[in-house]
Amino acid sequence: LGSHYERRPIEEHISTIMEEDKEFSQETTKTCQDKLFAVLEHLEKKAKWRAGLVEIFKKKVTVVVVKTPTKFLLSGRDKRKIFYQLTHLGLKRWIIYIPLELFKEVNLDVKVDLDMFATILNHDFWELRFINRSKNADTLRNPPALEELIASAHELARLDDPFKVMEKLDEPKYYPKYLLGSGI
Repeated sequence: LGSHYERRPIEEHISTIMEEDKEFSQETTKTCQDKLFAVLEHLEKKAKWRAGLVEIFKKKVTVVVVKTPTKFLLSGRDKRKIFYQLTHLGLKRWIIYIPLELFKEVNLDVKVDLDMFATILNHDFWELRFINRSKNADTLRNPPALEELIASAHELARLDDPFKVMEKLDEPKYYPKYLLGSGI
């Protein structure tokens, strides 16, 4: 769904995967793309500084829709804490991986769906921009430095909360449909 995804030699060509899986029809791809752009336009309208966000997003970011059994890419336990993760970032290549099931659940006629999905995309885009502006070759080869950079980007991205729902994303009692745990 994105701009300029560069395939690595070990990766299978995406069109081959899509042709073999009926769930990834052209209609499904178009529906995901339409929802993505509607949510980004909703976000862009929220603040003037985001003017042009949709165009920047289209040029820089590749969204990879992932078929998973649920709307979560990852879930499990980290030490004693349960976590859920809706999206995942490919830092070097400006990729946001989003489950197909999440796209299916987002209803564009429901404001809370728009607000939540827009907040998640805003957070992810913010992290990608921060990390790609800050990183250098030494950081990428130094796992502790990269981990620290990612943690900083995550915390700073949480501060930009256009719809005032960021804290509620971690609280299933507010929006059980978006049960994120510590995933964002």
